[in-house]
Amino acid sequence: RGIYLIRGPDTDRSYEAWDLSLFLIASQIAIAVDILCSQAVCEKNKDKGMSLETIFSVCSGLAILGWLGLALAPKLDLTRRLYPSVVAPLMLGLVYAYLMISFQGEAPPEGGFGTLEEVKALFSIDALLLAGWIHYLAFDLFVGAWILRDSQDHQINHFLILPCLFFTLMAGPVGLLLYLALRFLKGRRLTSS
Repeated sequence: RGIYLIRGPDTDRSYEAWDLSLFLIASQIAIAVDILCSQAVCEKNKDKGMSLETIFSVCSGLAILGWLGLALAPKLDLTRRLYPSVVAPLMLGLVYAYLMISFQGEAPPEGGFGTLEEVKALFSIDALLLAGWIHYLAFDLFVGAWILRDSQDHQINHFLILPCLFFTLMAGPVGLLLYLALRFLKGRRLTSS
């Protein structure tokens, strides 16, 4: 019926990481993203379909929904495990892949990832810049969800985590570093007591 990947740390109960219902949700998301992306505007066809600005707004909204769940409903499995760790990154990842594949041919020949100038040239294409933004949205949310789960495993007060989540949303690595410092300090306080 499912693949058991995660065992609870203090329980005999196993959590199903991927069962049939999650597969059905994921396939529905894939269909929705496919429809969204098939309506996306190409540079050559600006008058039809969904604009890149709309895709930006939809993807940003999906990410913000996950962040609100992490901050306001940290105990719900939907907001701490399913949505920010699986559903939103999957949806954002599919849009990202679509943009990278569909607009790869529009990248200037001097574009790439070898130098800062190559990255700058690559992101001169709006669709590829949007793909880069979606990359940030997906990974920052995934890291925020990990911070929340890890803080709960280490019994760190949720109110102490809120600044870490905020800085992870706004400045990615800064929030992660802040959380790791908090966790380190909490661990030292426990061992010195």
